[in-house]
Amino acid sequence: MSTNNIQHRAKAVGGHGLAVTEITNFNGYGKHPIGNFMVPMDYSTHNKHRISVLQAPTTTVQSSTFFNGVGKTDFELDDSAISTLTNAYIKVSVTNGTGASCTLAPTPFWVDKLEILNSTGTELAAITGQELFLSLAFLSRNEFDQLASYLCMSNAYATTGTALADGASGVYYIPVFHMLNACKLHLAGIKGDLTIRLKTSGASLSLLAGSHPTVTDVSLVMKGYAEPDNRRQSRIAAYNAKVPLKLPFYNWQRVQSTQTLAANSKYNVVLQGFSGPVMGMFVCVRSAPSTGAGQGTYQAIKDIDVQLAGGESLIGHYVKGHADLKIENAELFNNTFGANKDWYFVSFSSDPSGDYGTGSTNGYQVFDGKEKLIFGTGP
Repeated sequence: MSTNNIQHRAKAVGGHGLAVTEITNFNGYGKHPIGNFMVPMDYSTHNKHRISVLQAPTTTVQSSTFFNGVGKTDFELDDSAISTLTNAYIKVSVTNGTGASCTLAPTPFWVDKLEILNSTGTELAAITGQELFLSLAFLSRNEFDQLASYLCMSNAYATTGTALADGASGVYYIPVFHMLNACKLHLAGIKGDLTIRLKTSGASLSLLAGSHPTVTDVSLVMKGYAEPDNRRQSRIAAYNAKVPLKLPFYNWQRVQSTQTLAANSKYNVVLQGFSGPVMGMFVCVRSAPSTGAGQGTYQAIKDIDVQLAGGESLIGHYVKGHADLKIENAELFNNTFGANKDWYFVSFSSDPSGDYGTGSTNGYQVFDGKEKLIFGTGP
């Protein structure tokens, strides 16, 4: 599409003033409005140092039912403990006293949903376990290789889980940084307290073999920067200014479709859940029901196109086949995730990992919910 068409479509969904010269300064994502914002000061390294803070939950953790999808675990973010929050992990310690070995699924699949709530309990952002798993694509291969064992995974992105012998203990981590690292929240500038809420998935998703171990501790590891008080106060002033503050982050919009697929056929999915600027989209086809190790297994498809309601393609001048999309995965992501798993990423950005990690803008497409995904199956 031409820039003019993109500008007109942005205005049609509530945007204004979107032009080529503004792309590098544009940071409205998901359903958030497009507009003019004040940008907070750059995060230079002057007068600050990196710290980690361990925070206990504000709700009682049920050690014997934590993995069964019962209840929720809340962490109220302490604005006095850390100045700028860049990422976080939920740290889970377990002991296997079941009398036999058990196998835990990758930690993203322990999650039904992670939410960030404001002081009144309103959801500000959320990510599901499946989306958390796919977000690992934005990590470099070096980063993932070092994290994999703590996520109950292998460096080949296997979803066969981690075995825990009877009588053994382990410490594992659920990554939360995907929701925070682009925004770099200054907690003291937020009115009211923010809460991270973990809702765990059911037993069929978090456990692959044996019986669930006992959870002995759950805590939130917050990582970021401590700063002198004068710097903190300047950030508070920026957050409380009357000019709207731009806090870039990427939320997730979801479109799900249940269909019975046949070989050598074409299928359409109207993307009614998509609205506003979209940096890129994961396309995943999974067999139902999705349980155990199968929740990280995707079906290869023949080709993909994304079109306007009128039939004009948004991704190029030809329908992209399986090999075309795998080559694009290799070009866009500095890891082997896309080579090991048959998900497909349709990118409107030249640097989706940079966008996701820093809040920069390297390309997007504006959606109004009338677009459609067209994909074909192979033999």
